[in-house]
Amino acid sequence: MKKFLYLALLFIGFNAEAQKGVVFKMKFLPDHDYNGTVNITINCNVNLSGDNDVLDKIKAQGITIPVVANVAMKVAGDIKTGARGSNNFPVTMGYKIDQLAVNFNGKDIPVPIPATVSAMNIYGHVGADGKLIADSLGGNKMKEIGALH
Repeated sequence: MKKFLYLALLFIGFNAEAQKGVVFKMKFLPDHDYNGTVNITINCNVNLSGDNDVLDKIKAQGITIPVVANVAMKVAGDIKTGARGSNNFPVTMGYKIDQLAVNFNGKDIPVPIPATVSAMNIYGHVGADGKLIADSLGGNKMKEIGALH
């Protein structure tokens, strides 16, 4: 019974604090490697309304209403910091899209990951104040999409 009471109090405590914001501040250390993965999932149910002629054309193409769209993306990243200099140390961040899956009304839609966005590197440094400053970007065909190089 005591375990249940402690567990109930723990959940009440989490519930009471759930609506308060929390600020996380990252601080990088020199000569370290940081790795992480971000999984993004978007689920949409969209009801369409409007001109009946337009809706009939949409339905004639086999699109059912409500439209259900699901997108899942996985991005892997690594951050490498270098040796401390006089007031700062270098940082290289690499990001790569590992997965991109799209499902539209129960049907998988193949979406190739363009080479121009599949991988990107960000080069910069961390100053004496601990703030990260990005100096440049690099990646596949970055010049073609107008990014810094």
